[in-house]
Amino acid sequence: QPQLLDEQLAFVLGHELAHHYLGHLPCTAASAVLTASEINTLLSSAVPAFNQPNEIAADVNGVNSVLNAGKRRQGYPWTEGGALLSMRFFGGLDRFSASDIIFGIDRSPPPPAVRQPIVEQTARTWRAMGGRSIPVP
Repeated sequence: QPQLLDEQLAFVLGHELAHHYLGHLPCTAASAVLTASEINTLLSSAVPAFNQPNEIAADVNGVNSVLNAGKRRQGYPWTEGGALLSMRFFGGLDRFSASDIIFGIDRSPPPPAVRQPIVEQTARTWRAMGGRSIPVP
């Protein structure tokens, strides 16, 4: 259980750091001229649905970070298990109800039922690539 908690915390931190590294946050603005990333940041703060691709990109980067860091660990290498546990937890909160489907555009993160297969595919791709991450734009 401690290993799974470590994986879960590593995924959450990796996900949140990915927002920073991918330029999804207003504090990452570099100049007075708006770039495409900065326009995306403004739109995603005003219209929650515009943030959904950012959340998916942060999930992919978070999983890659966990797997990359986990392969260097002695004894118990990290897997995507902590990310999947997080998705199941949030999925249990909203159960992908009819209102989630109808009002899904009003959500900032996509529903966990959409994010979980992305986490699983990211881990499969990472393993298929021999433990290398595919860059996320």
